[in-house]
Amino acid sequence: MRVLVLGGCGAQGSFATKELATSEEFSEVVIGDYNIRRAKELASELSEYGVEAKKIDVRNKDEVVELIRKNDVVVNCVGPFYMFGEIVLKATIEAGRDYVDICDDADATIKMLSFNEEAKKKGITAVVGLGASPGITNILSKAIADRCDELDEIKQYWVVDSSTDPEGVGVMFHAAHGLSGKVPQYIDGKLVNVEAGSGVETVEFLSGAAKVAYFGHPEPVTLPKYIKVKTVINKGGFLPERDFKIFMLMSKMGLFSTKGIFGLSPRKIFVPILSRVSTQKEVKEGTRTAMRIEFLCREEGETIRYIAHLHGHMGPATGMPAAVGAMMIARGEVDAVGVLPPEACINTEKFLAMASERIPENTSLILETVMGNKVERKSLLEAILS
Repeated sequence: MRVLVLGGCGAQGSFATKELATSEEFSEVVIGDYNIRRAKELASELSEYGVEAKKIDVRNKDEVVELIRKNDVVVNCVGPFYMFGEIVLKATIEAGRDYVDICDDADATIKMLSFNEEAKKKGITAVVGLGASPGITNILSKAIADRCDELDEIKQYWVVDSSTDPEGVGVMFHAAHGLSGKVPQYIDGKLVNVEAGSGVETVEFLSGAAKVAYFGHPEPVTLPKYIKVKTVINKGGFLPERDFKIFMLMSKMGLFSTKGIFGLSPRKIFVPILSRVSTQKEVKEGTRTAMRIEFLCREEGETIRYIAHLHGHMGPATGMPAAVGAMMIARGEVDAVGVLPPEACINTEKFLAMASERIPENTSLILETVMGNKVERKSLLEAILS
């Protein structure tokens, strides 16, 4: 089978490409990217695995459809998704191919889910949001929900260390978008819009304490549709802390606004500048990038709090899950059709078993179980898969 990785040489897409290149499910991997120089460099690095590079502008619908039709599965890593997600998914449905992406914008997710019936009619499987957050967060939420009698809260926190993690300009546009305007959160049984950047709090991650705030991610939109839960929130932040302060200040000053004239907005001006001055170009050791997911539930009448901790670089944590999703589709292990989030169509045990074989070195995954004053810590994957 052939797999096409759009944006396959980017900060996250390159890790998906590497996983797919060494997989047993695909004999050929095509990197589709506008940056053809970098795409060819990565293809050359992986030439022994049958990787090739094609220049593509995802805004050119006819070219994208033609390229997609030459492949069996599409993995879309082209961000920001509020700009490009809908375009690529439409082209994939028209081409009649299966699809996985790492969409992390709430509004884009809502739009893309609206193509569910169209994808169903063509018998297409399209999994949206199978990265780190969303993606791993959704899979773990489903796994914990399945073991609880009642689930009250899912609180998701994440922090990205820009001093050690290459982010790329697409990620920076996503950050500006997620910290702008109103963003959806599911609170006390209702989907409500709160001010992006509000609700600032300090959260203790495996890598240390960091500030986070309400951010526009898809989990509060999708999880309550498939998991019975009262509250789902998502808060994110950036390190070093000065980066978090800069982002918050720029948001308050309106520098992330999309309102402008002649197609030029403050966001289009200031985000590329911010990307050049604050983003690390290469992966460095000692990252503080991390996630913390808190679950408040009841089992057999006992109140239990589970806390899932993940600590490691963002690139592999985002690209690897998408690659695993594509492999599961190739194996015929995702039998649902339509446009769906991971918790609606991905078998948690099979996914986590495959992911456990691909966890990068220097990545920590811990599950804390808190019952009263008793705290138990285990390997996250061991605890869930046992």
